[in-house]
Amino acid sequence: MLGYLLFGAALPLATGAATARSGTGHNPWRLLLAGLVLAIGLGVLAGGFHPFPADVKQFLPHLALLGALLALLPRAGTLAAGLAAAAFVPLFSRPFWQYNWEGAWRFLAPLLLMAALLLFAWLLQRLPKKTTGRLLPEALALLLPVLLSIPAIVAAGSLRMGQFNGALAALLGGSLLLAFLRKQELNLADWHFLMALLYLPLLLLAWLYVPLPGWAALAFACAPLAPLAAPWPRLALATLISLAGLLPVLYVELFSGPSLPY
Repeated sequence: MLGYLLFGAALPLATGAATARSGTGHNPWRLLLAGLVLAIGLGVLAGGFHPFPADVKQFLPHLALLGALLALLPRAGTLAAGLAAAAFVPLFSRPFWQYNWEGAWRFLAPLLLMAALLLFAWLLQRLPKKTTGRLLPEALALLLPVLLSIPAIVAAGSLRMGQFNGALAALLGGSLLLAFLRKQELNLADWHFLMALLYLPLLLLAWLYVPLPGWAALAFACAPLAPLAAPWPRLALATLISLAGLLPVLYVELFSGPSLPY
């Protein structure tokens, strides 16, 4: 995970010229690099890049690569990343619904999950795009749920799935660390794109296959949207929602002695 942290810190340096021209919009070159490094890293964690995936985890590098290519399209924003993530929902959920869902629910459930991913992306678009000094909580409100979801997923039963979330958290954390040290503005539009592309699909996989409890996955999905709420302090609300997802999972799993099957 150290590699992702360092890469996240290097992204603003490697694409600094483009950032100056991007305003509060996406930086396509930064997102291209981020998508490529995530595709490589997720591929390593998933056991290699498989043109025809035989396991749901093996679809993640394909999704990251698609996001990297989408970032280069004109006006391809956070909602486009959400559309890409939603398109992978039938692939992610197929092994689960084949054995667990019956009747019309087999077709309705994937559609509802796709709608949830699109709603998440649409709400992410409404969050603040720039953060400096006093607005640093907006960035932390996005990062903390990703970080706190890692021990919850590991405790629920999958070290490997926790590593996937850790890769995303380290990449975001590296860019935040460098922006903080250099006292620069941080363009959160890039974060919104990456979270719409990967964060909710990762929670979906954790819910379906780890299994992470549904209420915990929902809490981690809602926590990054805390800056839309008022009058609560945004970071405090994101932290409370994330802890509501984490602490009960830790309590139950620590007392039941979970194993880490994969």
